[in-house]
Amino acid sequence: MKSADQLDREMMIAWSRWMKAQEVADRAKAEYEKAARAMNRAWKFIEDAGITEDEEAYKENPNLVLVNDIYEVRDAYCEDLENGVNIEEDLYEFLDRHGIDWK
Repeated sequence: MKSADQLDREMMIAWSRWMKAQEVADRAKAEYEKAARAMNRAWKFIEDAGITEDEEAYKENPNLVLVNDIYEVRDAYCEDLENGVNIEEDLYEFLDRHGIDWK
């Protein structure tokens, strides 16, 4: 049979491991939430700027900006947010800076 001191030590070790796991989970949750906010901002930027990869939509409304891959735009915007880049430039400068082809 284990002594009370031994049980206390084992419980403290288990508690310490749980706390470390909780800290990791909390950091992961915070990173996920930050990424989700950036993703939402990127999709809003894309929508507000009138960016599309749908050629039919572009033919119907030539005021839209046609790109080959909308996910390139999303990723570029998120990358800028992550790196603290102030995105105050013209839309076309933004696309050019990231090497995104557009019409």
